[in-house]
Amino acid sequence: VLFWPLLRRDKVAKFWLVGAAIATLPACGAFPADRLLPWVGIGGMAVTAQFFMSYLDAEPAEQRRLLPRIGAAAIVAVHLIVGPILLPLRSIGISQVRAAIDRADETVPRDPGITKRIAVYVNPAADPFASYIPVTRAARGVPRPLTQRWLATATTPVHLFRVDDRTLRVQPEGGFMILPSERLFRNTRDEPFVVGEQIDTAGMRITVSRVTADGRPEEVLARFEHPLEDPEYLWLAWKGGGYAPFTPPPVGGTAIAAPADLVTVAYGPESPVTKALSRRSLIDVRR
Repeated sequence: VLFWPLLRRDKVAKFWLVGAAIATLPACGAFPADRLLPWVGIGGMAVTAQFFMSYLDAEPAEQRRLLPRIGAAAIVAVHLIVGPILLPLRSIGISQVRAAIDRADETVPRDPGITKRIAVYVNPAADPFASYIPVTRAARGVPRPLTQRWLATATTPVHLFRVDDRTLRVQPEGGFMILPSERLFRNTRDEPFVVGEQIDTAGMRITVSRVTADGRPEEVLARFEHPLEDPEYLWLAWKGGGYAPFTPPPVGGTAIAAPADLVTVAYGPESPVTKALSRRSLIDVRR
């Protein structure tokens, strides 16, 4: 609405705005995040600058119109006043994410022997709390596992049943792929999982044994190359703000991996924020 008078008479403005609209398409391939907007911003910045200059160059009568005045004032306020103030605050947000991932990383052994072991994460709080660890350690020169696997995420409780010496039956409550980020690369509406489907990766085979009504795996069989007690495997399960050693159940036995508390994941078990919210929750339960 604000740019419409400019767009009607200026082909260059149309070019920039159409380019910004087309640039949104690649961004739609991932879950929403403002870090995906630089290419959109190129066209947006250009047409915004054109609008602001057209306001300054307009006749006095045109400048007194309410909508152009509001638009020009908003551009100044947002980009020259609010933006610089919010930038440090917004920068702090990503540092909190980094700190949460670092806390998870610190609970995974980093002795030289880890380079010969396979880390098996029963239930990371979310995929990045497993997938970022080898990348970060490679960049920092820290010893990392030979490779790693994870069975589910700690979005809900994960039920484990030991089928035989090498096989676990894995069943998260509500099924797999609950989080939007977990459905980013698989559209189960068009390509649903089917019972018996197998996914092979080095040293482990996943077999889908049950599916949900919407095509997501509800239960899988994870069969490892060696017995689960083989010292090659480093078993870890999520607890609090990081990982803790985990012992697979005996053959015929079961275990339940607890879900992650998102506040503890984000701020750490010892954070004043976590403790304050925990006390608040306890008060609410008592009431």
